[in-house]
Amino acid sequence: MTPYEMLRDSYLVDIPDMPTCEGPMGIFYDFNDGARIFLPEGNWHISIEDSETGNILNESDSKGGIVQSTCRFYVKFLIKVWSKESKTLVFEHKLNLKDKETQILFPLLPFGDTIAWMPAAIAFIENHGCKTEFIMGEKFSRIFANKYKNIIFSDPRIKKPFFTKPYASYHLGMLTFKNEEYSKMYSPFDPRISCLCDVAGGILGINDCTHIPEIDYSSKRKIKERYVVIAAKTSYKAKLWNNPTGWSQTVAYLRRLGYRVLCIDKDAVQDSAGIPAGAENFTGDIPLTERADLIKHCDFFIGLDTGLSWLAWYIGRPVIVIGGFTLPFHIFKTPYYIFSPYACHGCYHDTRLSISEFNYYACPRHKGTGREYECTRLITGKQVIRTILQLMSDNNLTRPCDGRPVFSKRDSGNPAFFEKTLNLLKRYIFINQAKH
Repeated sequence: MTPYEMLRDSYLVDIPDMPTCEGPMGIFYDFNDGARIFLPEGNWHISIEDSETGNILNESDSKGGIVQSTCRFYVKFLIKVWSKESKTLVFEHKLNLKDKETQILFPLLPFGDTIAWMPAAIAFIENHGCKTEFIMGEKFSRIFANKYKNIIFSDPRIKKPFFTKPYASYHLGMLTFKNEEYSKMYSPFDPRISCLCDVAGGILGINDCTHIPEIDYSSKRKIKERYVVIAAKTSYKAKLWNNPTGWSQTVAYLRRLGYRVLCIDKDAVQDSAGIPAGAENFTGDIPLTERADLIKHCDFFIGLDTGLSWLAWYIGRPVIVIGGFTLPFHIFKTPYYIFSPYACHGCYHDTRLSISEFNYYACPRHKGTGREYECTRLITGKQVIRTILQLMSDNNLTRPCDGRPVFSKRDSGNPAFFEKTLNLLKRYIFINQAKH
């Protein structure tokens, strides 16, 4: 089994079996999954170089067949083929993506990864001026397609890819295999040590991934009351806010301020847990453009290290991120990233751990012990409410219930004010629980 065959369950298309571009003497070449050269039967010497550094990446003799580079991420390849019989250079080609048909392949399932990688992918096509097709799930592409008419978006489950013989293609994603050497072929560094957006940047040779992609959403406000959007579900249990009362305290406090609280997760129930108590149910398998509409007009967003948090940040809303399983550098820069510094944290970035240990119920360091999921369990409602107050003050947001600032000059920076607020909140929660 080849490294590429090990990827096929994660991606929507396969690269062509044969190189797509014809050269002289029956030689074919392309840059799908690295530099590839097909040689007819003969006596050949092949060199694959990095044209920008002059380094020789692969060099070998061949009697014919396909020769492929070990690097499968973006390199400005230079291919050279010599005839050993005539001792002459018979073919030379330097990668040039200008106006060439190029596919960027996004993995099938993870929305968070897909949306985080868009800045690098867009910067790549702008830098190279290539004709580009993004292969991704149609549900994800809806929020981008109308804004990027120069990009072809294809979901091969719906229709065939537009480019049948691309000049080049690149796999994005956290590509990990049982043999770690295969992973090194597809990414120049371990994806766990960088910001999620830089994973795609490394694969595509983009150093600046700060570009904010354009999102397709309606400008019309559909809910007249002021509201906060939350997202409480994610693909890893360790990423959930595992404090048993955290969400209920936070939602209760927001409602006490006068906010409506809308939960926009895809699933209302995950692992037997429903939406946070007191939140309104806006979940369901609805288009991402509709979720973007709701986020656009909220006062702020509270979520986890997930795609919906990235979406809210791209739209320009203040975002509170509850983390711990991952660390602040893994997501976009926000002053409102919350984690517990004295709890176990950041295991996702620990390269000493095998990636095979990560699944939905993963807690690689403490599974089955009293410390399981403590990275988010020790984040308290009090900690999140403090961050809400700071965010509202920073963004000049008044309380919807009475229009007053969350801080007066007298209260600003006063710890006693926080304690008074939290005591009132506890009383409010106790009264409401007693009613039910």
